[in-house]
Amino acid sequence: DWSSDVALPIWKARMPKILTTVLLAIVAGFAAWLSPVFTDIPSPPPVPIVEPPPLAEPPPRATTRSDHVTVVLDTSGSMSDRGKLSYAKQLVRTLNLRSHGSVSVVTFSDRAQTVVSADEQLDDAALAERLYDVTDGGSSNLYEGLRVAIETSPIGSDVLVLSDGAANAGRTTPDALQELAGRIGTNGGRLYTVSLSPDADSALVPLSRIGGGVHRLVERPRDIVSVLDDNAFETLGGAQ
Repeated sequence: DWSSDVALPIWKARMPKILTTVLLAIVAGFAAWLSPVFTDIPSPPPVPIVEPPPLAEPPPRATTRSDHVTVVLDTSGSMSDRGKLSYAKQLVRTLNLRSHGSVSVVTFSDRAQTVVSADEQLDDAALAERLYDVTDGGSSNLYEGLRVAIETSPIGSDVLVLSDGAANAGRTTPDALQELAGRIGTNGGRLYTVSLSPDADSALVPLSRIGGGVHRLVERPRDIVSVLDDNAFETLGGAQ
């Protein structure tokens, strides 16, 4: 039969398209049936945004410097050599005469003690009498000397360290000493250091840098008073 011979190839040719159409219709119907199911599922709650805590502010630096100077005086046994302690006392007295503010004195050897407090204003005669009783002996506990100076000085005070050797008692690590030097700078003061021997330079030089002051080495003890004539020491005692 001619019609069947022609129709069969045509049907076979159209079969893929017909099947594709049927499959698409089934898929579309199935998707339409599932749509309400998924649309009824509640959305998860929004995740709250947690703001990070603000960074801690650095400790404020005092904006006004004090005209007070605290001298931290080494009285260890080695300060008896070549009259170092006697010449250092002369520097303290000269500083007291020249200063526009008050001068206090903290000594340190095995331990630290306040010889002249920050609330005293002594004339030269009274200061000389107070210093007369200061003698040398013992080790060098620089940490305690700085700690007592910080705790007993007005905020913004400058600190002047006079020493002839490395710290060898108490807390002697650079980190511990430099932390105290940083506190002096944070409080608005400056840390000045004078060594009467190169042995003290390794400790005092970095302390003066961290404390915002300067360091000087005086190899001849009798020349120590001349440090006060150094231009770098013009800012000692609050001068800008």
